[in-house]
Amino acid sequence: MEFQKALEGMVKNIIKENQARITREDAKIIIKELLPDLDELISKKIKEHFVALAYAIQTKFQENEENMDAKDTKL
Repeated sequence: MEFQKALEGMVKNIIKENQARITREDAKIIIKELLPDLDELISKKIKEHFVALAYAIQTKFQENEENMDAKDTKL
């Protein structure tokens, strides 16, 4: 849903800047031009989220490991 809103916002800004009435085909061309940039933006955001998640997991396991002692381990 956010992707669609971002895309719609970009198209609306382009329309406002050009102050011209565009056809549906023109809008499709604009979207095709913007798509690679949007894909890159989405990829960067996903990577940031995975890095943050990995850091949180690492921190959680480190905290648990520090609180454990030999009697907590089961063989």
